[in-house]
Amino acid sequence: MSIINVDSISDAAGTGSPSFPNGISGNGSALTSLTSANLTGALPAIDGSALTSLTSGNLTGALPAISGAALTGIAAGGFQFISSIDISADASLEFTGFDSTKYSAYKFVFSNIVPTTDSSSTQVRLSSNGGTSYYQGTGDYRFIRLSSTGSSTTVATNSLSSFGLGSFTSGAAALESGDSGELTLYAPHLSTMKTMMLVRSTTTGNDGEIKSSVNSIRHQVNVAVNAIQFFSSGTTMATGTITMYGMVNS
Repeated sequence: MSIINVDSISDAAGTGSPSFPNGISGNGSALTSLTSANLTGALPAIDGSALTSLTSGNLTGALPAISGAALTGIAAGGFQFISSIDISADASLEFTGFDSTKYSAYKFVFSNIVPTTDSSSTQVRLSSNGGTSYYQGTGDYRFIRLSSTGSSTTVATNSLSSFGLGSFTSGAAALESGDSGELTLYAPHLSTMKTMMLVRSTTTGNDGEIKSSVNSIRHQVNVAVNAIQFFSSGTTMATGTITMYGMVNS
């Protein structure tokens, strides 16, 4: 084995860096005492698959950009954001972002929908033609409802031309919080089935009291649903937000 100890290497004139036309080879496994001042320039590509015993104290600086294209074992599915609408004195709002090739169910999260007119409620209708028209015939929707005011609990069933996000009318007075909750549509793309829905909500009623409800709704027409409309039973919806999510197929 040959050992060469040098402090510096320069060209023949002693003024510049040397050249090595035949290259240099060797094993750097025994290199020690290399300080950052002695390591300059760009490093070649390095395979770190065999690196061991690296502590967090020896890993600093920003990581390079990493592509996740080859990652495996990551579960798909879950709810994906589609769209959101902030309410501002709207008589009605429509969502048409239904896509049966991507989603098998949909969730609408609504927050603080306050009516312009006191003692109003937020109602819902469905469409099978992309929102050109909405089902609003008597008996188009069947529901069963469990509602509570804190002092009493009520169970009710009915057939209507639309259905509400809550079981109670909302107050429009200052500091009243309106309707908040979520509406879920299950497999609305199936034209051979009646679309089933579930609403869970909390409401500040027109009397200022907090109320809660769970509504199970069935669309009474066998169609593929591809649009939904939210509207006020009074004049308009003053404020609030509705956000649409889709359950990814796979």
